[in-house]
Amino acid sequence: MGNTQNVKVLRIGIILNGKIINEKIIYNPVDITIGTDKKCTFCISESQKLPKEITVFTVKNKQYNLVFTDKLSGQVIVKNAEFNLQSLKAQTTCQKKGNNYYYPLDIDSKGRIDIEDVIVLFQFIPPPPEPPKPQIPEIAKGYWLKKMDKPFMAIFMASFVAHFGFVFGVRYFAEPPKEPTINDIPDRFVKMIMPEKEIRKKKDKVDDGAGKESKRVETKKVATKATTGDSKGGGQAKGIGRQTAEEVRNKVMGTGILKVIGSLSDGEGDSPLADVLRGGGRGGKLEESLNQIGSIGIATEEGQATRLGAGGSGGPASIGDLASKAEVGQVGGGTGEKIKTASISGKITNIMPEIDGKMDQAKINAIIKSKQKALQDCYERELRKNPNLSGKIVVRFTIGEDGKVTDVRIESDSMGSAEVADCLISRIRRWIFPKPDEGSVTVSVPFVFVKT
Repeated sequence: MGNTQNVKVLRIGIILNGKIINEKIIYNPVDITIGTDKKCTFCISESQKLPKEITVFTVKNKQYNLVFTDKLSGQVIVKNAEFNLQSLKAQTTCQKKGNNYYYPLDIDSKGRIDIEDVIVLFQFIPPPPEPPKPQIPEIAKGYWLKKMDKPFMAIFMASFVAHFGFVFGVRYFAEPPKEPTINDIPDRFVKMIMPEKEIRKKKDKVDDGAGKESKRVETKKVATKATTGDSKGGGQAKGIGRQTAEEVRNKVMGTGILKVIGSLSDGEGDSPLADVLRGGGRGGKLEESLNQIGSIGIATEEGQATRLGAGGSGGPASIGDLASKAEVGQVGGGTGEKIKTASISGKITNIMPEIDGKMDQAKINAIIKSKQKALQDCYERELRKNPNLSGKIVVRFTIGEDGKVTDVRIESDSMGSAEVADCLISRIRRWIFPKPDEGSVTVSVPFVFVKT
């Protein structure tokens, strides 16, 4: 292709019912197809006889070859010599493959092919010159810049730089204003924010615990801000509106449980606290009742109700002995018996995961083994409620491309505990594995829970 005069392109025209309906210039050598299918190079949907797709030209070694069959007719002109399709079959350059004939065309070939009711005209022509690129008129190039006034632009840019610099300096170098404190606010604004309140005068009697009564000091108008000044009697009034420590103590001691505990005896040997304990204690006095608590009884079926360690067949246990014993599950009693405490625990066996995907099984086994204690806690929590709980739970989950667990579900559950199953799902959902080698990985793990 060093000589540009020998470079030609294929020009094809389509005639239907005596009218040219399509024409194309093929710049790059490609296979040419005709038919009613939209994927064809020439789609002719108006034809009633044309097949869906038929190949007319094919490219081999960057040369066009005419493709025709025994059913087609037409003429080909090669170097001013005209041949019909039947005479082309006898030439040595024409090759037959199956039902198709392939005749190579040179750059001087042209001709006509009749395909049903469609006529295909072709010829090789020099490539037409490319249309010139649109250019902007000279008058439009830089026109608005030429219209700008240079002194105005200089003043505008200087003003822009000055304003931008001022805003930048204020933003990054100026100190922010300090927030005013409560001491900086004038009194007139304080009164507007916190107005004075009129406290209603109250009088009530407070029992001081010894049978004496004292009157509560009348409260007066209290301002939100403490002030000092002369009283009506001419003396200096300080701390108006504040209660003394004794008044506060009497007020607190006269309410709630403190009133019961802090009250003294009524003179007959009983106190309000002793009245509260009378239903469970042996004596009426609080001091005697507390002194009589010498042991703790263990309630059994023979004696369910105990009264300060008096009932039950297990024998009383001394409080002092409880403090001195360090062994868990033993309490020193009157008979010296040891109380056995129930220890319930479980374990997980037969953890053999099945993996569907590309990932190292040793990594998956290591992660599951490190999380085994958390799953065992789910089982032991329910085992304390139901000591006979055991069984096998098969959990299926998916490890995503990022290593996070998704789509956790129970495949089978012979234990029948919804609490254990929900706990396993919630904890496995938070596991994170190494990223799989390719795609996601599905893991099915059987957990056999047994009591130890």
